[in-house]
Amino acid sequence: AIIARNVFGFNSPSWMPDGKAGAYATRTTLPALKAFVDSGCTPPVFTTPTADQFAASRFLIQSTFGPSRADVASFLALPGADTAARASNWVNNQLTLTRPNTHFQYILDRKAEYDVNAQTFGNEITREAFWGQALKNQDQLRQRLAFALSEVLVVSSNGGSGNVFDLAAYLDLLADNSFGNHRDLLYKMAMSPAMGSYLSHLRNDGGSANPNENFAREILQLFGVGLFVLGPDGENVLSNGQPIPAYDENTVKGFAKVFTGLSYDDHYTGTDGYGDVHPSWYWTPDRDDLGANFPPEPAGWARPMVPFPGRHSALPKQLLGYNYASPVNMGSAVAACTNALQFASPPPVAPLTGPLLPAIVTTGSGVTTGTKVNAAQAYATINAAIDNIFCHPNVGPFMAKHLIRFFVTSTPTLGYVSRVSAVFNNNGSGVRGDMKAVMRAVLLDTEALGPIAAIDTVNPSKVGKLKEPMLRLSAIFRAFNTTSASGRYQLLYNLDGVEYGISQAPLQSPTVFNYFHPEFSPPGPVANAAAVAPEFEITTTTAIASTQNYFGSLVSNSDGNTSFTNNLIGYYGCNTNTVSSTNAQTATRQHCLFGDLSDLYALHADSAAMFDYLNLVLMGGTLSTPNRDSLVTALNNTFATTAAPVLAGNPPTASQLTTYNNALTSWQQVKRNRVKAALWLAVHTPEFQIQR
Repeated sequence: AIIARNVFGFNSPSWMPDGKAGAYATRTTLPALKAFVDSGCTPPVFTTPTADQFAASRFLIQSTFGPSRADVASFLALPGADTAARASNWVNNQLTLTRPNTHFQYILDRKAEYDVNAQTFGNEITREAFWGQALKNQDQLRQRLAFALSEVLVVSSNGGSGNVFDLAAYLDLLADNSFGNHRDLLYKMAMSPAMGSYLSHLRNDGGSANPNENFAREILQLFGVGLFVLGPDGENVLSNGQPIPAYDENTVKGFAKVFTGLSYDDHYTGTDGYGDVHPSWYWTPDRDDLGANFPPEPAGWARPMVPFPGRHSALPKQLLGYNYASPVNMGSAVAACTNALQFASPPPVAPLTGPLLPAIVTTGSGVTTGTKVNAAQAYATINAAIDNIFCHPNVGPFMAKHLIRFFVTSTPTLGYVSRVSAVFNNNGSGVRGDMKAVMRAVLLDTEALGPIAAIDTVNPSKVGKLKEPMLRLSAIFRAFNTTSASGRYQLLYNLDGVEYGISQAPLQSPTVFNYFHPEFSPPGPVANAAAVAPEFEITTTTAIASTQNYFGSLVSNSDGNTSFTNNLIGYYGCNTNTVSSTNAQTATRQHCLFGDLSDLYALHADSAAMFDYLNLVLMGGTLSTPNRDSLVTALNNTFATTAAPVLAGNPPTASQLTTYNNALTSWQQVKRNRVKAALWLAVHTPEFQIQR
């Protein structure tokens, strides 16, 4: 029936969207189905994975949201004599991929759909858009980097930035600029309405002698340079045995004055129903009470903030201080950074006095009164301040350590950080902040590519990292090509709950410090080894139980329709946020997440082979033979194999047919139990939790 529906185009069941006839088949894609038919309906042969396959899987675990067996095969088909060469080609290919879709357009499409159905529309749709791209887009490296950047340049719906459109626009900003220059990303982040509303510099009026310092403080501490002066290896530079502050309170106040006068980019002109003249400092893109000539304009959420005349501070502004080898033109990023890549020796002594942007002369500035700062002057000040941050010697090691921790290992060696930092400072062609070069340095370093035993000798007891809960979740889905027939991933809501979720979700950090601090070190063996493990900060006793219960329920859950109980199905029960049909069954099941477990079903009778398969797609080959054998024993002791039933009689009698059907149902249940139990055991192993 599965083959007939696809080959002959028969209509789908009533609850399955047209054109998705094979979507809920055991083999969930037409290419997989065609390969199955071409092979004479013979399941693909799975043999014990090779060292090259495990190395490929390990690399893809570091650089994507999780590999499938097909992803591993595609990687091994790339040119190259070894993993390093193939990894280089894989990265090159990823760096050339364009984004096929945007989060913002997805939101617009969903908004139109929800409006037709008069349904509530909230920022959970942004998370739906995130998961759709993270799980299904081919530009996996871009997606992973954008996710990592979202945990450094933090914006969260748990704060002032809660609008679905500006959150989607912020995700697009990170993705669109992740492979560009870091200086451009810093500037665009600072001008983002999402960041402006989250950290309070949207409508931060420069008329105050002490404007809001929220964003100024975080762009220095969390987004730019960190609290203390760093050496090229990311370690604190010491003076008299103490770390040197990278800036002081006067610097924070100076940057607070820089980021003033900004509000939404209002494209309207004229006077609205309230008598307010547009472009207006008070306009927001969702206002719908200003009259017929001023309807809401969702595109306004995606445009950068703009400076309004008379709102930017004209006062002097203290910037970051660091040792320049020669005078620097702070108006040009190239000139500013030429001589600012290293601290002088011996180490500088606090406080470091930076350049003082002078008071802005407002007379003749072009504003009607002749006494207010105009937009051109505000832009010049903001650009000078971004240059000042971007050129600081801390930025290279600061970002290097962050990215290594998000992708490869929590406690990198000083040499690893130094190598990535050097590439940030100079990509080999004299360019600073080239993120393509930086990502190549992060992922292709010898400490990233392994082998693990060799890395252990360089950095004993400090290799690897705890996978973030979101990356464990995505790994499960992507390992089995999990797909929603409707193309929507709305089941992945409410993930940030500690008691019933996984303690983490996109753009839902509880604070600007992200879900976990980058220097967190849990007490015990990790701290005793002078290592850090940031993700353990959200790995509380409660979270351990809830997260593992979530994963366990996810892989063991089955749809109520017995025809599809073999598939992997989202834990949140397919019965919320339905918008496309009044038929409850139709509306809910098309949004369910179905995975392709056909490979595991083909191996169901061979427990060792199933765990070899799971070791390949979920653990990167880190499951040891003794641990695998223990899992095999546990599975066999709980769910023994049974022989497939044989239909007696030719033709069979009605009684024989009934007996056969009952035995077949029982046998299918045994298969299902073995496959689901093996998957349940795999996602509870330490090897799945820890990336090495």
